[in-house]
Amino acid sequence: MRRLFVLELNEIPLRVFRWHAERHPASATARLLAQSSVGESIAREELPRDLYPSQSWASLATGVPFTDHGVFWYGDDKPAEFPLYWQAAATAGRSVGIVGTLHSSPLSVQLPAGDVRFALPDSFASDADTVPASLRSLQSANLAMTSQNSRAVTDSSPLSSYLRLAKALASSGVSARALAPLGRLAIEVATHRVPKERLRSGQFHLMADQFDRLSRSTDPDLCVLFSNHVASAMHRYWFTAFPQDWDEPIYDDLWVERFEDELPYALRSLDRWLDRWMRWAQDTDRTLVVLSSMGQTGGAAVDVDQTHALVLRNPELFAEALGLRGQFEVASSMVPQITYLLKDEPSAVAATEDLGATDGSIRIDRRGKAVTVDYSGLDAEDEKVQLGGALYTVAEAGFELIEVNEHRAAIHDPIGSIIVYNSPTAHVPTEPTDYLTIAPAILEALGVDPLPHHTKSGLTL
Repeated sequence: MRRLFVLELNEIPLRVFRWHAERHPASATARLLAQSSVGESIAREELPRDLYPSQSWASLATGVPFTDHGVFWYGDDKPAEFPLYWQAAATAGRSVGIVGTLHSSPLSVQLPAGDVRFALPDSFASDADTVPASLRSLQSANLAMTSQNSRAVTDSSPLSSYLRLAKALASSGVSARALAPLGRLAIEVATHRVPKERLRSGQFHLMADQFDRLSRSTDPDLCVLFSNHVASAMHRYWFTAFPQDWDEPIYDDLWVERFEDELPYALRSLDRWLDRWMRWAQDTDRTLVVLSSMGQTGGAAVDVDQTHALVLRNPELFAEALGLRGQFEVASSMVPQITYLLKDEPSAVAATEDLGATDGSIRIDRRGKAVTVDYSGLDAEDEKVQLGGALYTVAEAGFELIEVNEHRAAIHDPIGSIIVYNSPTAHVPTEPTDYLTIAPAILEALGVDPLPHHTKSGLTL
């Protein structure tokens, strides 16, 4: 049995790790690549639509394909018959701690029996439940920041955000390792020295610090941390790092000059903690596993003429405009989606039938009692939107029209990363490893038998 620290880094391909390491040969990232078993993951399963992170992490973490687990959106019900790897580890008697890993909420449903030493669920949680309960105020602040900074950073007073966070941190504690970059970042944004969009990396410092404190104090067999901060920067600023992916420039020099340090900053933020965690892995004889369930790549067409985007601010008004009736709760989701939780599955079925009468600009999905609406097809440049056969102003439909100056330049790609550090038994195949075989490899490394529905491969951690 080996003790594991699984660092789930959303959508980072090896190309980006290597790009950063080449630019900074003395960095922790460069040492990690040089001293680890390194390979790629791949999403080989056939899907009914494009690859999406909430679906890909569900597939990787359960070890079964989408056709079995059925989880595509963040608010979808998670089937108990296909537990996530950290749930299976806890049930088998291993001590576990998690921060931010997807599909860990609602904790009242997802918390497994066993020795869970800490649990701070994902940023799309429907409530602020945590283990221990003293982390609730921190999770509340975390969820609020996720909501504020979904499509664009909209908080006009960055310092006020961090003052609110400071109050939340009082009950859980925060180290100088987090306070220093957080304070510097807040001041730089407030004084307009860096774009306010950089605030997205602030949450990573906060969550990394809490994870570090909790992991060291409780010493679980398996600890898991998820972060999306590099993926967010890649989506928007990929062109600044890899302009060769396009035949012609898609942004001018002024735009590049303004944003060219955003992806490097996100990677430097990661590097700061990687250095500490690599030393911790060595000191505690723990294996560090860096995973991405998929990656990103460039080269896609980008609508740089788009100057505004729709962000849903009032889900209740949107539901009324759509014709959604009856009792429901709003579940957190990533823009441009919203998930409504009906009281039961029959109510959700009826709601889905009613919502089918649209002009095709929105897409409706249902799983169990969860109804997810994808509104990416609505035109942000229109003064009105058509929903359910009627026209509404943007405000009447519950939206805010916000100005944007960056777009999704990078797109999802099925090739992700596997990096295994400080393991004498590690074997990462040279060919990309099917991401459905990673969960059983994690369980085997922990000395836990894979579950009957798992498929093994040549991957050894």
